[in-house]
Amino acid sequence: MDELLNVLKRRHTAVAVAGLVIAIILPFALPNDYYLFVASTAVINAVFAVSLVPMIQSGRLSLAQAVVVGVGGYTVGYLTINRGWGLGESILSAGLLAVVVMLPIGLVSLRLRGLFFAIATVGFAQVFALVLQNWVSVTGGDSGMTGIPAIVISQQNNYFVLLGLLIFMLIVTGLFLASRIGWGIKSLGQDEVLARALGVAPTKHRLISYILSSFIGGIAGGFYASFYGGAAPSQFNSQVSLLILAMVVIGGSNLTGAVLGGLFITWTSDSVQSLGKYAQLIQALLFMAAIYFVPKGLIDLPNTFIRIRNWLFRRSRNVNSDDPSNDPIGAAIASPRTTDLDTPAEIR
Repeated sequence: MDELLNVLKRRHTAVAVAGLVIAIILPFALPNDYYLFVASTAVINAVFAVSLVPMIQSGRLSLAQAVVVGVGGYTVGYLTINRGWGLGESILSAGLLAVVVMLPIGLVSLRLRGLFFAIATVGFAQVFALVLQNWVSVTGGDSGMTGIPAIVISQQNNYFVLLGLLIFMLIVTGLFLASRIGWGIKSLGQDEVLARALGVAPTKHRLISYILSSFIGGIAGGFYASFYGGAAPSQFNSQVSLLILAMVVIGGSNLTGAVLGGLFITWTSDSVQSLGKYAQLIQALLFMAAIYFVPKGLIDLPNTFIRIRNWLFRRSRNVNSDDPSNDPIGAAIASPRTTDLDTPAEIR
């Protein structure tokens, strides 16, 4: 068992290093700034997905993660444009304010179970959308905010800044989930009754995961607003929350899966743009296909390919071979099982 774990760890490390090398080389291989912009969007989407992982691991499905991101984005916009703050301190404040705003909501809603919690988060998302539209003096109403300063000027530098943010958030979240509190949170997601029996306090642990998700989401929202140079209500609506949740679920509900889900959804969104009115339909079909054919998430894609290959191999053997032993039914007919009653007494 220890040898198997060591092999798996080495394999995961090799995959992570290979992914990092590809991510670093990628900007130099892309033909123009448009594809670099899409790559940067994929990275920031992956950060959004990573921010939701602690909540998913605790066994709660939040449909209001766009609220967290929106609080971060509007905080950076307000502080940099109206208060003259620097971008660094504004982004840090965005993460802290996201925690302050979402903490009371978490205290109220985390005691709810299953779909009741999800429905409650939908309600909070709708209230947030109304606030963005009607608090014109702060949010700018439907027009939103423009003129938020960029982190850096060039697209390539933007990409590397966002990539650094993703790596940092992966490390922080990974260390948190590997800690004693993190193990308690994951145990709640797997079997709450057993976790309670082992002394895990559900509300306390889920609240901690909620705080971490809010902080990471707020920071990501601040970078997002700076990357796009503005913030508007349409960027933080319920559809965005569903997309963030889809990134995690389609990817595999863990950190690696969140990154893969963010990349997949960004790629599909960009690829179907040329289809016009059919774009959303085709993207929905791609989502359904991913969930149907890879139910454990994109992270399980290699194992899925192996299962398909083995199935095709067995099918080809059964079709191409006349030997009935390759066919379970044929084998049963050709050589029926010998029972104890058919065995001579001297052998028995």
